[in-house]
Order: sequence, then C-alpha cells, then structure tokens
Amino acid sequence: IVIFGAGHRTVMFLNLLKLNNIVSYVIDDDQNKQGLIIPKAGLEIHKSELIIIENIGVCLLSVNIEIEERIIDIITRKACRNIQYFSISPDSNNALPVLKSLNSIN
Repeated sequence: IVIFGAGHRTVMFLNLLKLNNIVSYVIDDDQNKQGLIIPKAGLEIHKSELIIIENIGVCLLSVNIEIEERIIDIITRKACRNIQYFSISPDSNNALPVLKSLNSIN
C-alpha cells in the first residue's frame, strides 16, 4: 500500500489512524518533498517512479479530488499493471468504501 500526496492531510491521516505500519511508501513528485520524512510516521517521501520497481497493489490518494483521475492515469501508465485506487476524501468518487458509507449517514 502506498499513499500519493505528502501534504498535511497525509500526515494527519497516517498519524491519527496509526497506519505507518500498513503503508509502505509515501509518494509525491514535488522535488522539494522527496527524501523528506513524514513527521511521527517516519515514512520517507519518494518519486512516483518507485511504482515501477515495487509491487504496489493499492494506492491511497491524498490529493485534490479534481486531479485524482489524472494521478490515477499517470501511476497506471508508469506501473503497467492493475492497481486499486482509493481516495481518503469521503466526497471523492474513489473514496474508500468505509468513507462512502460514513458520508451517506450524514
């Protein structure tokens, strides 16, 4: 499992849910973030080229909902294999099933 996007939402998501042992990598193509470590979670930020080398099965999206499909296209082309994509945003069409069900309760 990887998470794409190394912003404040990713930091909060990883740390509040204590997912640093489940998520293998954080990916972000911003050169200024690569090589940095996600606070408290201790995960290093890598380029999306990592997808080519590693056997990634699930990619969590922690980016603006409006660019999720573009990110999915980019990663899928680089990976040359099927990857499951889920957004950590409950309003996304790609939202994790548990988030979709919580969203429908409101």
